[in-house]
Amino acid sequence: MDFFAEEVDGSVWLWSDERGQYYTRAWDGKLATDPQDEANIVKAGHVYRKLDPFEDEALQRFASERLAEDALHPRETKATLLEASSNDLVYEPLANTLDMRIVQLSPGKFDEEIDCILHHCSVGFEYPIDPAKQVARSKYLTFRTPTLHAVSSTTGAPMWYTALSYVWGDPSFIRSIRCNGKPFKTTPNLYTALKYLKRTDAVVNLWIDQICINQNDLEEKTQQVILMSKIYQRAWNTTVWLGEEAENSSDAHNTIQAVNEVLQYHTSEEAPTTEDFERLFLPPSGSPAWIDVGKLLGRPWFERLWIIQEAVLSHRVGFICGRRRITWEELSMFAICIVDNNLEGLLDPENTLEQEAHESGLTRFRMIDGMLDFHRSHPRQSSLLAALVEGRGSRATDPRDKVYGIMGMSATLLHPDYTLPVTKVYTEAALTILNAAVSNGIMGMTTPPTHPDYSSPVTKEAALKIVDAAVSNGIMGMTATPLHPDYTTKVYTEAELKIFDTTLKTLIELLCCVDHEGLPTQLPSWVPDWSVPRQTVSLGYHGSSQGIYQAAQDSRISWDCQPNTLALNISGFCYDTISSISPMAGFVLTDLVVKESPTHCFIVECTRQVSEYCQKQPSQSSLFEAFWQTLVVGKDHSNVQRAPSDYAAIFALLIDTATGHSPSFHDQPTFKRKLTLANLEVRRPGLLYRQMQIAFKTAVRGRRFGTTRKGCMGLYPRGTRIGDRVCVFAGGHVPFVLRQDDERDSYQLIGECYQHGIMDGQVLSTPGFAFHGIEVK
Repeated sequence: MDFFAEEVDGSVWLWSDERGQYYTRAWDGKLATDPQDEANIVKAGHVYRKLDPFEDEALQRFASERLAEDALHPRETKATLLEASSNDLVYEPLANTLDMRIVQLSPGKFDEEIDCILHHCSVGFEYPIDPAKQVARSKYLTFRTPTLHAVSSTTGAPMWYTALSYVWGDPSFIRSIRCNGKPFKTTPNLYTALKYLKRTDAVVNLWIDQICINQNDLEEKTQQVILMSKIYQRAWNTTVWLGEEAENSSDAHNTIQAVNEVLQYHTSEEAPTTEDFERLFLPPSGSPAWIDVGKLLGRPWFERLWIIQEAVLSHRVGFICGRRRITWEELSMFAICIVDNNLEGLLDPENTLEQEAHESGLTRFRMIDGMLDFHRSHPRQSSLLAALVEGRGSRATDPRDKVYGIMGMSATLLHPDYTLPVTKVYTEAALTILNAAVSNGIMGMTTPPTHPDYSSPVTKEAALKIVDAAVSNGIMGMTATPLHPDYTTKVYTEAELKIFDTTLKTLIELLCCVDHEGLPTQLPSWVPDWSVPRQTVSLGYHGSSQGIYQAAQDSRISWDCQPNTLALNISGFCYDTISSISPMAGFVLTDLVVKESPTHCFIVECTRQVSEYCQKQPSQSSLFEAFWQTLVVGKDHSNVQRAPSDYAAIFALLIDTATGHSPSFHDQPTFKRKLTLANLEVRRPGLLYRQMQIAFKTAVRGRRFGTTRKGCMGLYPRGTRIGDRVCVFAGGHVPFVLRQDDERDSYQLIGECYQHGIMDGQVLSTPGFAFHGIEVK
């Protein structure tokens, strides 16, 4: 097991990603900077950590090997095109695929000309494991010092640097600086950042993509994209440039600090009301101070795709907004306080983000913060699919970067090729995800693991051939759960179960990521379009949903992908057909009692469809229970547990108020305690009501209510039409909507769905049920 060492206040803190525990060791080195100052910029010439003899020897050995290699293979000077920009003149070719450049920003006053030089370095060095530093009395634990610097290509010395994370903004290269003694053009936002980052007393070392990468050299850009994860992992720290102080950003920072001091010990059960704010010395509800925080979190940096891996892979991260500095921990604590106390609405009182179905900066920061925590405790264990899902709502100028700009966080890499069409990149990403799942399933059966091959097509036959070879070579005995050495059909059956159970979760979760407005014209319908932000909260992507839904989860999956046609052949059963479908859902539950509001109109239309098409409800639930359970897809506000029965009474009150009938359903129960709308302001019902609002919005946003020919009701993808089929795939825990091609016996995938009455495996006991092959194109 590898430990990851981090120096804090003269000690080394060791993080064990498998045991989740910290261990400490004494450390001889001394930091040249305050480790609490997360936004501190690295100064050239300073030693940020003293190397011990073992580390120094390893570094010198690497430097000597590199210098010898460079002597044998001198850099080839690239011919300068006649039409090349002046920026091209400052670059010398990189000698190695693990080489990069560091900007050394010369000292100067704020308004003086910006001057810098480029220094070639390598990020190919990593400190080896030191046998002398193994944790005592354990043969399972190893100590590895993190490598938080590059290595100079000219001197072989450590080069500590700060990586800059920022947005390009206006892409026009119109601001002039000097680089390597020559004129150099930058974008306005970077120019402003450099003015704030330079010091008057020292040269600072920075990595900045716009300057360190020759933007006119496509080959170099491609190679540096591959290297991006190492660049941020090797940085001493990462500084986020949010822009200059504007829109009361300093006041926003003060509010963040005040909230952290007051609310960090509060829980949702004792969440303060707006009446408590004055007593707690917080700004009153509706105060511009809250809106200012929303604007700070709404700055473009929080929307940008590349910042996800930049922040997640960095050793320490801090923010700079003008001359104000904010630590990552400050913002993380603020986000926790606001969410846990259900105060998000204070930052967006007009609900503009909700109406535009747009994620708030707070939501995106919480997502990145969660990924950062996971990555630090499970380094190199993120899947490519998980990375793509997390980055889907972020913005990228080039849609191919939705894959290339996020893959550095996973162990599965694609070779960036910006000459490929977007559809080809997304299809290759999907195939790579499935290939990786198959390879990992096979590798998990052997020790040591084999090297994954992501190039071959995904087929059951190919996987079984590999297993057959493993059996023939006698390595089955090396598995943690060995197969019986039986060279009959039984061997193939058990091997198939072990491998394809590994791919089951990945395949179903990939299909759950399909969330198209309409059918894509060039992508296979089963391949997610990552260029389009998701409009719904997935029902089946999250692993926790597999504990709630079991549509066909206990059955064994059989599938393959044809490499020529890219058709997905999967065993499934088309159970039902859509007979009616509603307009898009209104998702603000509090609006349900407001006449003619989107939510009110949506609920009234849903009740009409139920009364017309669902009187013979096939499930054992009453119509009323089936209806309110459908409106929250059977989940509570956490999205990981079943909806509590306490929801029923509040839904009865709201639905009766909306329809003007009491009861609205003939089988609607009478509740012992008669609720009124005023009761929903009281703490206990009020808390449950707020939780219901979250569950309702999570369920219906981006979906349509519909009914089926069998009398079922459900929530379906927004692209669903009357006549579409509801299908369960073998091994899948959620059903899907398919559309049959007019001329061929094949289908197109519309998306995942919730259909009440079939989510617990009832389809498998239907008379005449049998899985058959379904071709999805």
